[in-house]
Amino acid sequence: MLLRHAKAVQQSRGDDFARDLQDKGRRDAALLGAYLRGHDLVPDVALVSASARTRQTFDGLRATIEAPVAARYDDDLYNATAGEIRTMLRATQPGVRSLMVVGHNPGIADLAVMLARDGDLAEIGRMRARFAPCSLAVITCNVEEWADVAATGGRLDLFLQPEDLG
Repeated sequence: MLLRHAKAVQQSRGDDFARDLQDKGRRDAALLGAYLRGHDLVPDVALVSASARTRQTFDGLRATIEAPVAARYDDDLYNATAGEIRTMLRATQPGVRSLMVVGHNPGIADLAVMLARDGDLAEIGRMRARFAPCSLAVITCNVEEWADVAATGGRLDLFLQPEDLG
């Protein structure tokens, strides 16, 4: 699962890393968490950028999932490229069956497009056209080890944007 952080406040001056979510971003994260809970799409582990807006997105989502999700907050995920995120995926422990990465564009969107080698072509096209804040791509990769995910890619099973959640 590849998730772009929810809508954040505009950066005026100061630290981009510390930008908080807007109220809309908080609502979208909660709606997405409820959707995931209702559709049995709860990840085993989440790899989350350590920035304020990604942590707040994940915290809001996790609160409405109402299930334990182990999280690892990583400074290196902040504004990581698709290639850097792909390298992080390779380090995922073998027992993890479902992983969520909460990060930033363009890296998250680029990786989703790179990995989605199969699936509904209209949805893949929609994902390529716009990966808005709080968008989620669920990609199933049939591999034995996480190290093989980047080489084989997978099937886009679901692409959600906030407007899809109602």
